[in-house]
Amino acid sequence: MNSLVRTGIVGPELVTLAAMKNWLRVPVSVTNDDNDITDLIQEARVQAELITNCALVRSTFVQYLDHFPGWADREYGYFATAGMSGGTGAGGMGYNRHHRHYGEIKLKRPPGVSVQSLIYIGTDGRPYTLNPGQDFIVDVAAQPARIRPIPYTIWPLTLHVPAAIAIAFTAGYGTNSDTPTPGKTEPETVSEDLNPSWKPGATWQQYNYLVDANGNVEVQQNAGPVVAGATLPVWAAIGSAVADGAASWLNCGPIRGFWTPDTVYTGPWVLLDFNSNLQLLNVASLTSQTIGAVTFQLVGVAPLPWSSTLGGLTADNGVAGAWRCLGGYLALGNTGLSVPNSPEQQAAFTIDFTLPRTVTRAVKALVTHWYYNREPVTQGGVSKVPHHIEDMLGGVTIHDFAPTP
Repeated sequence: MNSLVRTGIVGPELVTLAAMKNWLRVPVSVTNDDNDITDLIQEARVQAELITNCALVRSTFVQYLDHFPGWADREYGYFATAGMSGGTGAGGMGYNRHHRHYGEIKLKRPPGVSVQSLIYIGTDGRPYTLNPGQDFIVDVAAQPARIRPIPYTIWPLTLHVPAAIAIAFTAGYGTNSDTPTPGKTEPETVSEDLNPSWKPGATWQQYNYLVDANGNVEVQQNAGPVVAGATLPVWAAIGSAVADGAASWLNCGPIRGFWTPDTVYTGPWVLLDFNSNLQLLNVASLTSQTIGAVTFQLVGVAPLPWSSTLGGLTADNGVAGAWRCLGGYLALGNTGLSVPNSPEQQAAFTIDFTLPRTVTRAVKALVTHWYYNREPVTQGGVSKVPHHIEDMLGGVTIHDFAPTP
């Protein structure tokens, strides 16, 4: 079962009472029908949402699922006995690089804005919380929005009860405005506003980092605390260092995404671990450990036991101290909270679809139709949504026939 509950409306209705009365040519001084017109605006918006399958006003939702995708295949494989295929969890929802979409969950009522959390009931009957950016990736550019496990992990098993999974998310169009234009991608923030940036006379510890104006990660090399100089240094090329007062900055290049198995890394190399910390390659070169095509790696459990301590080391493929922790990376839509709200590939952007103006006009037209046809003209007559209303809403209707469990 896949059900949806709207828990709140956080945006304004699509049409104000004053704008609707102006459209209806009802004088401002005539207030007898104000309550009815207000109700009709909401009812027309609800009808438009049914036609388009969209959240036309910004709202919060909880989507309930009985289980994660592929649960039957996973349990069949895990509990298989002799003479049966699978066994020990080898089949089903183990990570398969050729069928990555198997673990995908689509969120109803597009367009998606953000996912707050995912709570599931484990096989022990206890609730567990998974967080976006740490345990799963959110793709709000897609319509409908979708979530997947962090790369090389899979969803956990749940207790066999209805609505074992609850996904809290926000969806819906933003209000009409001249900027941003409908569907335009607006910068959420500048990386320098979130991550440590250079400041004159600032104090730095060893292995602290900052992001320079070129988008490269500069790592402070000297034993700290040390005090930076009074003027901005000229950043060195990638792989080289520059002095800055008592500090020394090594240019380690840009952040290069998530860790992947069976990959050759050569320094300098900075990646993002599954705990939202930056990790710097601490050896000249490395082939990361292998994870098979099918694995039983669960969401919330990283393939490597990443250190979260500044300067801490993590082994990889038998190489001790392969990676060094540089601390938390905040350009994940995170404005200071410990939990980011979007994946690395969308680090500097929020997808905010503003309401197409044709929807506003469609709601006005539908309210007009209902307002001026409040009583049947002929006995036994049947009315429906006018064709031109469906045509106006057709441009934002999203048809999705691919099932989500």
